[in-house]
Amino acid sequence: IANQSSKMSNIKKPTRNSNGVTTTSRTNGGGGSSTRGVCTCLSGFIFGVSLTVLSMSMSSSTTSILGAAGYFDVSNFNPTTLDDAANSKMIDSSAANASSTVLDDNDSLSTTAPVVTDSSSTTTAPAEDKSSSRSSVIANKNTNKYDWPGVPEEKLGVPLVKIGHNFVDNAREILLKHWDDFLAVYAARPDKVNLCGIRINHAYALWITVKTLKPTAIIESGVNAGQSTYFMRNASANAKIYAIDPEDKPICDQGKRWVDPTKQGFYYTGKKDFKDLQDINWYAKIMSGEIQPNSTLVFLDDHLSVFQRYSTFLQLGFRHIVLEDNYKIKEGATTGDKNGFTMKQMFHRVDQDTEFLFNQLISYTEFPPIVPPIMAKDNDSPRKKAGGFMVAADENTDIMAPLFRPDLDEQDKVRYEEMCKRFGIDPAMKDKDSYMQLMNYNQICYMELRPMSPYLAKKWKKAVSQG
Repeated sequence: IANQSSKMSNIKKPTRNSNGVTTTSRTNGGGGSSTRGVCTCLSGFIFGVSLTVLSMSMSSSTTSILGAAGYFDVSNFNPTTLDDAANSKMIDSSAANASSTVLDDNDSLSTTAPVVTDSSSTTTAPAEDKSSSRSSVIANKNTNKYDWPGVPEEKLGVPLVKIGHNFVDNAREILLKHWDDFLAVYAARPDKVNLCGIRINHAYALWITVKTLKPTAIIESGVNAGQSTYFMRNASANAKIYAIDPEDKPICDQGKRWVDPTKQGFYYTGKKDFKDLQDINWYAKIMSGEIQPNSTLVFLDDHLSVFQRYSTFLQLGFRHIVLEDNYKIKEGATTGDKNGFTMKQMFHRVDQDTEFLFNQLISYTEFPPIVPPIMAKDNDSPRKKAGGFMVAADENTDIMAPLFRPDLDEQDKVRYEEMCKRFGIDPAMKDKDSYMQLMNYNQICYMELRPMSPYLAKKWKKAVSQG
């Protein structure tokens, strides 16, 4: 992980565009170049300090801010319908038996993240204005040989934003490399339905992230019944996992929480032990050597604003983030999901906040779904207002090209049908359970933050150590 930056980008001399904005030409891993504004770390530091002060003033009333139930308000939740299932996709879940864990004893947990080189990828420099014209297209290896309506661009204010290059560009190849292992782990998952948690599209994304980045520590904010913990533990035998959730037991009547059976799982859960991610003394853990920020992965599935926690990540050096509930505009399971501060919602507009965040990221990519929505053409389930599910009628201009095209490619069709057979899923998705397993998708994304200036980081650490 520590070497991701040098593998993915080579920062060159800053220049100014016609609007007087500082920009830099960057050579991306795919061989092309793009132009993107770069904010100084000083502005990030000032922003971080201001938000830290804000968070300190809010910490005394955490319960009232998060709601009586914790991270979200479940007072009107009804898990008996598909629509409510979409509306309640809050915290990862499962019910389970620890004996189903499949550990890889040969996991190598170096902090160097292998990045598959894609010599065919090209990048065209984006226009300097903020118009909606398609001018900054970024090639994506997952698109393979088939056209797709969703065209990722390295600019704000467009349906599908992508910044730089990272391992997600090679998601298909990475998943196929671990295909048999992933299928075995998914087949043994603790909760076969997982009504209020991740299903196959997000499970594979989390799986290949941990397999590829090989983090030494994982901070999981939003655990519920533990399904995501299960997938991450099975992707890495040795990573420390810090599981955070305000509830004592899962919602949705999913039974017992799956608990990490290894000695590398640390829980801040339930009314007795819960601490919000921002209230845990990560600085002390860093200084003691318990965790290393550069090789730590933060997995957010708590329906709280990632942007409001940016200052915490910046100051502590947590740079590798996976956001699970990356809702589109006006979609979301909670009021907080719909307030415009998921990454997907922020990047759809152009303002000072979005420009700041856009320029502080080394890379940002949304994981592709496994198959296209057209595979559900025989299912007549209506679109859910809360989002979280694809439907056959989707225009697909705002999602990445799927990993497999069983609708067009015979080999992909065979692979898809074999997968469905193994999981007891109807490939045509005529029944509700099959549809929910395959079409549940919420633009789960990976992002890498720029690190704070070493000088400012040193000043901040000194200030913290002095109280």
